[in-house]
Amino acid sequence: MKPGSSSPPPKKSSRPKRTSPISSGAPEAPRRIVHERCAVDVRGEVPTEGFAFEIGVESIALVLHETLRPGEVVGLTIKTTKVPGVGETCFAAKVAWSTRLPISERVLKPGPAHTWQAGLLFLPKTEEERVLLRRLAEVL
Repeated sequence: MKPGSSSPPPKKSSRPKRTSPISSGAPEAPRRIVHERCAVDVRGEVPTEGFAFEIGVESIALVLHETLRPGEVVGLTIKTTKVPGVGETCFAAKVAWSTRLPISERVLKPGPAHTWQAGLLFLPKTEEERVLLRRLAEVL
């Protein structure tokens, strides 16, 4: 104890200090901010629409009108003219997470109806879909 202090010093933790985010151990695919605010349509239990704000080869993050249920598999159409064939393709995707957007004037929202954010993992069915997703991650 320090002189003049009435409480004992805090105990040292025996756990090693974590210096990186919690991970599943698998290498994370690179993601990047979407520079073209492209609209998306989501077909699931509750159809909704919104826009993409982050994309990678394996996943996408969206701002939406409605919440999505984690674990739900949905159809996702990404509306862009930068990659031919993407607007006509409905990608299967599994909802990894969905939360309410933080209340802040700094959050970029196209309107007050966009109050949810969600992360989805792509479930490509064909090699053609994989190629389109790689191209999207490079271009958007």
